[in-house]
Amino acid sequence: MKNADSRLTVITFELAGAMLAIDAAHLQEVIEPVAVSPLPFVPPFMDGLVNVNGQILPQVNLSVFMAKDADALPANSMDTLLVVDLHKTQLVLKVGQVFEPCDIDVDAIHAVDDNPAIRWQPETLAGTVDYLQQHLLLVNVQTLERIVSQRQAAPAVGETPGFLGKASDREIEQQTLLDYLLVEYQQRTYAFELDEVKEVLDISTYNELHRGEDWVLGVSLVHETPVLLLQLAGLLHGDTINTVSDSTDMLHVLLVQAEGVYCGLVVDAVTGLCQIREDQLLIDKRAEHPTLQFDDGQMVEVLPVASLLNEDIRAHIEPWQPNLRERQQVQQIPTREYLRFFIDNDAYAIEIQAIQRIVGLKQLTPLLDEHGFVLGTIELEGYVLPVIDLDLQLGYRSQGVDGSEYTEYVIIDDDDGYSWALAINHTDDIVHVPEPAIDNLLATDSLISAYARFDEQLISVLNLSTLCRQNTRPERVTA
Repeated sequence: MKNADSRLTVITFELAGAMLAIDAAHLQEVIEPVAVSPLPFVPPFMDGLVNVNGQILPQVNLSVFMAKDADALPANSMDTLLVVDLHKTQLVLKVGQVFEPCDIDVDAIHAVDDNPAIRWQPETLAGTVDYLQQHLLLVNVQTLERIVSQRQAAPAVGETPGFLGKASDREIEQQTLLDYLLVEYQQRTYAFELDEVKEVLDISTYNELHRGEDWVLGVSLVHETPVLLLQLAGLLHGDTINTVSDSTDMLHVLLVQAEGVYCGLVVDAVTGLCQIREDQLLIDKRAEHPTLQFDDGQMVEVLPVASLLNEDIRAHIEPWQPNLRERQQVQQIPTREYLRFFIDNDAYAIEIQAIQRIVGLKQLTPLLDEHGFVLGTIELEGYVLPVIDLDLQLGYRSQGVDGSEYTEYVIIDDDDGYSWALAINHTDDIVHVPEPAIDNLLATDSLISAYARFDEQLISVLNLSTLCRQNTRPERVTA
């Protein structure tokens, strides 16, 4: 950013103990460090991908990029991220502490010689200038953009995709280039348009949905939002669905959105980025999806998000889909009270207003039930109440039990004046959840009525009306 008097406005920052500066005209934003999704097959200076305001950008470790010997550099006193726009490339620079903008005299900038005492590669420096008794080194943004943008026009699958390799013989500036994210799933390579992937992240915990489709793994809390996790095989015709093992430490997930559905696609691995020419995107009306044709002849199927989350798929997952639009309609911040409890480490809740009382174990009279969800009946103050096996109805078991492993009964009064009991193994506590943290499901007949976000935890709120309808309507019988 040059002023009329030949002065340049720069942003100064600390980098491995040195003071550097970059033209302020390229700066878009200064942010705190965010989660990084690493990528294989990229240079050491490329940390990975980060999500900045919903946009996926590559993050460059500037000290590693510029240094002659990165291992010999001291660590930054703190880490800060600069979001920059370098003409044709937008990226994030990882630097140290960032200071206020300042104006420097353009005529006072001197070239940098390849002095062995300087620990930075000379081609990464645009010059040096003295400012307020400080020695400022100016980052060469042209070199930064050229090296980071040196991608193969179409890298071979399995070779180094994105950010590596020699530039294409054609002039990249004269071509329309398309960015794709490459993933591995069931020993096949697929491509997603980079703009359609909101974020790439690893998820270690999620609540299982046992009674949904087998390709709907569950729901996880991501950035304070409940997100459905879908196995990619369930969205592809003819693919076999693999069961995710309980020993799986981490799920690799692509966050995507289409037609109001916000969900995570579980893949085996994210293998990298690639940039292809527009003429290498092949669209065959006879094929379900487009195809990328690489220069070595290999073909990779493109998976458009809108095609994967088509009307039929949306109908299958609608019973578990939170209505995120309701968040914008909440004007006040009232709270709702829930009784929280756990089934196999998954958190569930019942609205307090529906609970009459909680009682300890009582003598259970077995009862044959065509659904198998009713354990039997108990007597309470002269009334006979049916007891529902909640674990079985939610799909945590495939067959009923005698009820001896439960510790408490939660007595429910429904809207029609009927009373019944839920068998629960240890209630936890009463939680007060703000209404903006509650996402009601789009469907009204699901076993779950809402997802509540509380204390960095996702809680599934039971739909008592559906629970009751799926069992024989209890008659209040006097003992």
